[in-house]
Amino acid sequence: MIDAGAAELKVTGSDWHPERGADPLNNPERRAAFHEAGHAVVASRLGVRVVYATIGDHPHVKTRPKDTPEVLRRLVLVDLSGPQAEVRATGVIMPRQWVADEANAQHRMLEILANKQGFELGEVDREHELQARRLIDELRPTAAQCVDRCWHQIQRVAVELERLETLSGEEIDYFIGKSRKPATS
Repeated sequence: MIDAGAAELKVTGSDWHPERGADPLNNPERRAAFHEAGHAVVASRLGVRVVYATIGDHPHVKTRPKDTPEVLRRLVLVDLSGPQAEVRATGVIMPRQWVADEANAQHRMLEILANKQGFELGEVDREHELQARRLIDELRPTAAQCVDRCWHQIQRVAVELERLETLSGEEIDYFIGKSRKPATS
């Protein structure tokens, strides 16, 4: 388990939820709700403290500068889980819309490699970038499995995100069953 203070996540921005009606392909807000719910639920399940999730702004993740390789690996999985949840919801891959998620994953993986191989991030070359990309690609199936295992929780959080637009980390933990404390919204 990651120390609660080791990493924090602020998620901003969908698998279709049958009770909600409209197809997420034709509803960008619903797609965003599933995408951001994927990030938030997987983060919480991996022990990353979620600060909030919203479907209104751009996503950003705040971590401590000296995160361990394991924390960074978990955050790469979190970066990949939003797009995975959206693909599961829509059945459509939209890579141009996931540039920020891919950039975050690439930067974190380069931090892991720099730590292991002893180079500075300012010294990254093409081989380091290719190595990071290969490692990220190896983690994609794991991110998809995380989304699959948490699918019902992702659906629940997506519905609440669509309804309320923003959820606190405590509310997300409540909606996924990690906390018995009722959510206050």
